[in-house]
Amino acid sequence: VSLALVLPTGVMEDASPSGSTALVRPATVAVGRHYPKAYPSTGWFYANGAVGSAVVITSLGTEPVAPLMRLYGAFTEPVITNVGVGTLELDAVTLVDGQYLEIDMANKTVLLNGDPGLSYYNKINFVTSSWWSLQPGANTVTVQTASQDTSCELDIFWRDNYV
Repeated sequence: VSLALVLPTGVMEDASPSGSTALVRPATVAVGRHYPKAYPSTGWFYANGAVGSAVVITSLGTEPVAPLMRLYGAFTEPVITNVGVGTLELDAVTLVDGQYLEIDMANKTVLLNGDPGLSYYNKINFVTSSWWSLQPGANTVTVQTASQDTSCELDIFWRDNYV
């Protein structure tokens, strides 16, 4: 028995997306003081507010995989990060409820509503951004926005890759 295998990219890919999509919702800005609070006698200190949220995605493959992401509006100025791997930051972007950005990390495209005629490639901040992949094992993916409403969410799709 023999088996011939053609792997144009050098890796085998799962036939269907691994598990379900990962959902990340940016959190609301949380700044200021929470009560009851005991104040120090030497002064007042305010911590930075927390913006954004994170999800841990586990890639079961043996090779990195570039995900396809859909970031649904309404939001402004999104930043999507795979912690320790890379960040994709989009400047001067405002989407309303019912719109989404389709971000294809493998093909390096950012499209409004998935339409090839509505590219947002020119909105990428290439000083701070890179096209990142999910690494084998656990990946912490975060999304931050300058502003958003409750309709904002990030769906991440991937297929595990094996050598």
